[in-house]
Amino acid sequence: MGGFGIVDLRRWNVAALGKYVWWIAHKEDHLWVKWIHAIYMKHEDWFSYNPKSTASWSWRKICGVKDKLKQGYVGSWWMKQDNHYTIQQGYSWLGGLTGQQVPWYHFVWNRYSLPKHCFMGWVAVQGRLLTKDRLMNMQICQDSVCVLCGNDGEDHAHLFFGCTFSSLCLQQLNNMLRTQVPDTGYVEWWTHKRFQSLFRKQVVAACLQGLVYYIWDARNRCRIEHVVPRPEKIVKLVKGAIMMRLQRMCMGREKERYRQFFH
Repeated sequence: MGGFGIVDLRRWNVAALGKYVWWIAHKEDHLWVKWIHAIYMKHEDWFSYNPKSTASWSWRKICGVKDKLKQGYVGSWWMKQDNHYTIQQGYSWLGGLTGQQVPWYHFVWNRYSLPKHCFMGWVAVQGRLLTKDRLMNMQICQDSVCVLCGNDGEDHAHLFFGCTFSSLCLQQLNNMLRTQVPDTGYVEWWTHKRFQSLFRKQVVAACLQGLVYYIWDARNRCRIEHVVPRPEKIVKLVKGAIMMRLQRMCMGREKERYRQFFH
């Protein structure tokens, strides 16, 4: 409910085959469905039907899926004439989607963010980046001092955006976007903040995720090259990446509007 979107393929396959079960139950206007009713069903009740041992392998598999989904078909709103079965509904009913959607879902999986920014944002929002405090616990490094500012211990809260360096980057991004993203709780701020439009909200999220990505990249480069880039360079990289993304994705009025976010 906020993860990387990898489905349980076995369960998804059952849900996908459930589409055939739905067609047969509703006698959809398909030549294959008419053939099934004429050759196999012969006016029998579909949900009490049992295939013969001589039936084809594929037909017996569909009947097996029918038995798995029978309770859902008969006992739920799928069987009402004004509703339709979908694979996602079947997958959810089988237990593929459980729990509530996490509050940061729309921030992380934002359409205007680059895929690599989404991935990094997904890891960062869960506190799973290998910051120096975690590396110390694994006995991989001997200190937890932030390599970007050299003052405090490096953890997720410090790196985004308690660090002097990352805080300066955020200030410059705020100036560019004409926003006031706080140093702490940037995801919660975005989630509850009211924007002029959904488009603006998505662009701000894309820029924040880009900033997280390039700060983490700068931190890693600094550990190897021992050089801290200027905050202006980081924000310039964010601006370039998001502008290119918007140029490729925006159409019509949005294509004219996106330039207002950058000056």
